[in-house]
Amino acid sequence: MSEDTKDLEKRIQILEKELEEKNSLLLIYKEELQRMNERLGKILRQVDNDLALATSLQSLLVPTEIGDIKGFHFSSKFETGGGQGGDYFEIVQHEDKYKFAVIMSSSSAYSLSALFMSVLLKLTHQLAKKEGLNPQEFCLKVQEQMQAHMKNEDAFSLVYAEFDRKKNRVTYSGCGEICALRWNSKSNEVDTLQLESQKLQPTQSLELPLNSFRYQVGDRILFSSPGFVGQKNTKDHVYGSESIVRLLKNQRFQDVHDLRNELWLDWQKFGQDCDSKKDRSLLVIDVASNLAKLSLT
Repeated sequence: MSEDTKDLEKRIQILEKELEEKNSLLLIYKEELQRMNERLGKILRQVDNDLALATSLQSLLVPTEIGDIKGFHFSSKFETGGGQGGDYFEIVQHEDKYKFAVIMSSSSAYSLSALFMSVLLKLTHQLAKKEGLNPQEFCLKVQEQMQAHMKNEDAFSLVYAEFDRKKNRVTYSGCGEICALRWNSKSNEVDTLQLESQKLQPTQSLELPLNSFRYQVGDRILFSSPGFVGQKNTKDHVYGSESIVRLLKNQRFQDVHDLRNELWLDWQKFGQDCDSKKDRSLLVIDVASNLAKLSLT
């Protein structure tokens, strides 16, 4: 056998050994990849379960029906987006029988919504007192207590509006992307409630000014979350407050529930074929009577 043949055979043996080692490594890699895929599948299933649980809990927390308060009618609608964030709203009764308040919030994550609920629970007793927190004081306390636990990517919108039935006045404060409107029944004009435009984030403290307005019988006050007013359609157009104003000024809707239904149907038609991962909330309040004509209990 020639030297060249021996060298070739030796080289073939070396290559066969290297190929065997690489095949062995490839098998190990495939087995590890399979194990990683299985672990990833378990994690994703857990995330889906956690998200479904968070969505269900959020739905349970938001009231499905709001009973009327003397002189006022309420109509509301809430849907979970099932993807991100969490809306919350409620009507807060005061010890002062002439007062009640509306809270609406929108969070960028369900964990942030849970944080707000824990803060709200701590502040509830202060809200209900006759000499409790005014809207600005409440919002500033929420900001202070939430910022210490917020993540860099967190963002939060909030409005707190206190209704004084004795003075026919609404005092309010808030921040972010919640749409708050007042329809004047006499002038048929719609005013936007002036909130701090920036959302609450962990890196910057907001001033959160206190504002107020007087209402009259026949007026309507509306609150909607970013998931509703910010809905986009297939052309990337935003539903916007202008769409709400158009229907608020349409006086054929005598009943507050009819108006709310029409708003929801109009919103659905606008955003059809566009899935939204955000929760969406809508609350319409009708000023039905003047306190002077009521017998409060």
